[in-house]
Amino acid sequence: MTRPTSRVLVLLELLQSGGTRTVAELAERIGVDGRTVRRYVDHLIDLDVPVESVRGRYGGYRLAPGYCLPPLMLGDDEALAVLLGLLAGRRAGLATALGTAGETASAKIRRVLPKLLARRLDSVLEALAFTADHADYVDRADSADREDSAGSADHADHADSADSADRADSADSADRDDRAGAADSAGSADRAGLAALATLAFPDATVLLSVADAVRHLRPISIRYTDREGVPSERIVHPYGIVSHERRWYVRGMDAGIAEERTFRLDRITDVRTLPGMFEPPAEHEDPARSVLTGFATAAYRHEVTVIIHATAEHVRSRLPASLAVVEPVTGARSVRVEMRVESLDWLPAVLASLDRPFEIERPDELRERVLALADRLATSARAGGEGALA
Repeated sequence: MTRPTSRVLVLLELLQSGGTRTVAELAERIGVDGRTVRRYVDHLIDLDVPVESVRGRYGGYRLAPGYCLPPLMLGDDEALAVLLGLLAGRRAGLATALGTAGETASAKIRRVLPKLLARRLDSVLEALAFTADHADYVDRADSADREDSAGSADHADHADSADSADRADSADSADRDDRAGAADSAGSADRAGLAALATLAFPDATVLLSVADAVRHLRPISIRYTDREGVPSERIVHPYGIVSHERRWYVRGMDAGIAEERTFRLDRITDVRTLPGMFEPPAEHEDPARSVLTGFATAAYRHEVTVIIHATAEHVRSRLPASLAVVEPVTGARSVRVEMRVESLDWLPAVLASLDRPFEIERPDELRERVLALADRLATSARAGGEGALA
């Protein structure tokens, strides 16, 4: 690419960053004089790029809305974010609405990626799993009241042992708004997909690419991690996979310092270094995405709940997703045992009633009392309505 052409593209990239740029600023950034900047602007206009001149003391040039999309100049991080966003859109169920546009846009970007970045992107795609890919997770509970179970999350004490902060991070129970996010995603799959995509928080590209490369090549990594209490630490991790759950990204692997599997939030990792050598993953380690969901469902909450529900697992999952409940078949019966750990019982009676199936509460007794109280309130309301209609 000739130097004038490359400078014209630099000018386009500067204008695409938004706002009005003065001639002096553009000249300094590109390394030319003002007259040359004006000539480069003319080149862009000749290419139908809608560049607009702004007069006055603070005038200069800016991009104006045009009838066609100008060529986009993307940095490595931006290209990665766009491609992951397109992938997340397909996984969130937007492919039907967008037709083949997402696939063609992705193909166009991938064709022009530098080879090194393309290989690293392949590592991310190979290592990445979405919890929404699990069939028993797609249908989410629609009780917004479940936010109550997350409301006091940051104030709850998970202290079980000296490494309780690690365990809290592993289940991410410190940020219980994630669980509430899964529970309060009401409505159709399309609305849930759009909401998830709109709030998706992509991790730092350098961290993501480095971790993904380690997953692909089974390389140990040293990470600088900040736990939920804001305490930094250095960890050596053998990463098995990267998981996208709701609005966050996680890496699942073995914490070599304590020889236990852990889940780490990628946005809490500030530095990654690849270490020499390779590791052997456990022969029977659980699928990373399912491990993350199980971590949410078994996190240390105030109440441990066990209910026998006379229904299929699929029916139960329509109200109690895998991030909230562990559902297991009862041997010799057309029933399932549901185990949950929740901070508040207030929302559970209504959700159990919404299943429209018989159930038996094994524990706690407090839940049984709340179900009876709900039944009394419903019966009272039904009788009051009937008496008013007769009157």
